[in-house]
Amino acid sequence: MEQPLVGDRRIVGVEAWRPWVVLALLAGYFSLFGVVIGAQGVLWAELIAALRLSKSVFGAVQLVSPLLSVVLLLMGGPLAGRFGKKRLALVSLSLLAASNLVLGQAGALLSLTGALLLAGAGNALLEMSMNGATLDCERVTGRSVMNLMHAGFSGGAVLGAFAAGLLLGQGWVYSQVLFVLVLLCGLAFLASLPVRYPPADSAGGAPSGPRATLRLLFGQRALIVLAVICVLGIVGESFANLWSVIYLHELGAAAMIGGAAFAL
Repeated sequence: MEQPLVGDRRIVGVEAWRPWVVLALLAGYFSLFGVVIGAQGVLWAELIAALRLSKSVFGAVQLVSPLLSVVLLLMGGPLAGRFGKKRLALVSLSLLAASNLVLGQAGALLSLTGALLLAGAGNALLEMSMNGATLDCERVTGRSVMNLMHAGFSGGAVLGAFAAGLLLGQGWVYSQVLFVLVLLCGLAFLASLPVRYPPADSAGGAPSGPRATLRLLFGQRALIVLAVICVLGIVGESFANLWSVIYLHELGAAAMIGGAAFAL
């Protein structure tokens, strides 16, 4: 059987796809995800002030997004297998656009909660689709690109934080910045439509789903240790993402300073 070479578009039994086009699209996903996270990190202080929320209420309602993401991510295998990674990416971009649109128009706690639920679903679906498709690209082409993709996320977060702080410093309101994020999600959606994703790994045998994932995790001590380390890292990152700019805002720092601090 003819084997595909690195960069070759001919895959037996699968319609032609262009590896570098797919990799460019996936890099765009990672960067866009970073831009959204970075920009929102700067905007939370503005939202709290506009909605007149207490810190305790805001901190509590923020939990709905990651909790929903965890549930969906545990179902990542079955979802990707049933709907395909491209469909998940398109749905995720639509949800992220909707979440930013609702967030920009939020006038009360209920609408803020709805926006965060949309964001949680969009974040999870985008993460599982872009990471899964990147792994498929690595498997087919033989090239290791995952670290590069995640570097793009970090670069996007820096860019999003700087840009949001700069725009707020120039007199923009947070709803206008969020609308820019909506447009970026829309552009990514349109760019995704003509792109054919790489063939998914069809090798069976590995159980998938929430129960199988949890059995695998708790059945191996090394995985538990690794998971705890990852959770501690994410907790620290989340504190910085959520509260650093809010703290600086309360100290009287300008939005540009808050954005720069978040990015750095």
